[in-house]
Amino acid sequence: MLLAASLIDLEFTGDEELKHLEKGIRIGALFRHRNICLILKSFVKDDILWTLSPYYSLGSAADLCKPNGIEDELCLAYILRDVLTALDYMHERGFIHRAVRGSHVLVQDTGKCVLTGFKYNTSVITDGRWHTAIHEYPSNAKPNLNWLSPEVLEQNLLGYDSKSDIYSLGIMCCELANGQIPFSNLSATEMLLDKLTGQIPALLDSRCTNLIPPPDGGMTDEDRAKVEVFEKRRFSDLFHAFTSELCLHCDPLKRYIYRLSAFHVQKYTCRFLANIIQTRRLCCYSRNLTSGLFLRTVESRESRRRTSNPQ
Repeated sequence: MLLAASLIDLEFTGDEELKHLEKGIRIGALFRHRNICLILKSFVKDDILWTLSPYYSLGSAADLCKPNGIEDELCLAYILRDVLTALDYMHERGFIHRAVRGSHVLVQDTGKCVLTGFKYNTSVITDGRWHTAIHEYPSNAKPNLNWLSPEVLEQNLLGYDSKSDIYSLGIMCCELANGQIPFSNLSATEMLLDKLTGQIPALLDSRCTNLIPPPDGGMTDEDRAKVEVFEKRRFSDLFHAFTSELCLHCDPLKRYIYRLSAFHVQKYTCRFLANIIQTRRLCCYSRNLTSGLFLRTVESRESRRRTSNPQ
């Protein structure tokens, strides 16, 4: 088995960051699930923190979605299914991830996806008591502001729970489908106002009215090429509904609740994943089919890069 090694020089690591690194390793070591990145070993040698984990040859889902997003909806469904099963495992054990994003989803060439990024996690269990909501604002939230839910950012008296991860999942859907991070063109204040007023990003395809070029022609050649790609594709109604209605709803009580044990009986909430995976007889993992699916995505990405950057 090939291993990936993360090396961090502790001499240049502040106390706060060191505390987060220790927390991530400690929490990650608690998990044993096929869709959660396994931490095999961690140790310090000559002021260098080594963390060993399995090597995932296709990199992260954020790498796969560049430059114009993942066009194959089946590929997106596999990523979302694996992330949801990992979140279900964590939520049942009282943990909230708080950093669900494309760069924290690693992809193996067999098609298996695993969740990582545990230094941002928090627990709803304190002093042996399970809290229905917590009010802790993550001190290391800055890298993940675009993905955080409105209730985490707002910090009101109601607090937040595991459904905040489902909102982050919806943002990740848009990130992977569009090839760009939602709200990246806004300041932190503007992003917060948009989220609190229920403004949500959308999947960019032929039905998106925002793709209409401005009359003054104020678009770069790169932007125009992206618009042409988006106008030629169309995501299913179920995927649009899954993202905007079930994940990105401003009211946490109306967001999607995923339970693997109920995968076959939740007719509405699982319809997107069930229809796109089960009807193609891909419900179980198939090494050949899923491997080919993700490898075609990588090949398509590389082909687009060669076309846009000729030698």
